[in-house]
Amino acid sequence: MRFGLLLSLLPDEILPLLLGVGILAMLLGLLAPKTLLAFVGLFVLFSLLSPFIEDLIGGLSLWVQVLILGFFGLAILRGVFGLLLGARAGDTLVAHLAYDLLRLPFRLVRGAFRLAFWPFREPRL
Repeated sequence: MRFGLLLSLLPDEILPLLLGVGILAMLLGLLAPKTLLAFVGLFVLFSLLSPFIEDLIGGLSLWVQVLILGFFGLAILRGVFGLLLGARAGDTLVAHLAYDLLRLPFRLVRGAFRLAFWPFREPRL
């Protein structure tokens, strides 16, 4: 199911409403029973595990939370651009973005050295 990440972003109060809409869609023949069963499984899983995951994430240090948030953001970008541009194009876009993020510290250090030694450069004629 590709909407697991999207469902994890929804507040817990809206999940029973979505469950009712899913049951109605199944009764009208718009949704397969297997898909509804997967949604119910996700609903139960999110309801049972959300307090534990919230305490686990809240107990981590700030830099680990920022790292998890970065990976979560990349996953959302991958999903959005995969939906808009296609799966392969979205994957390529996120891969290039991750590569640029890995290269950023080295470029910052290089820029700092170039700025620090700029007064000592040889003049070009």
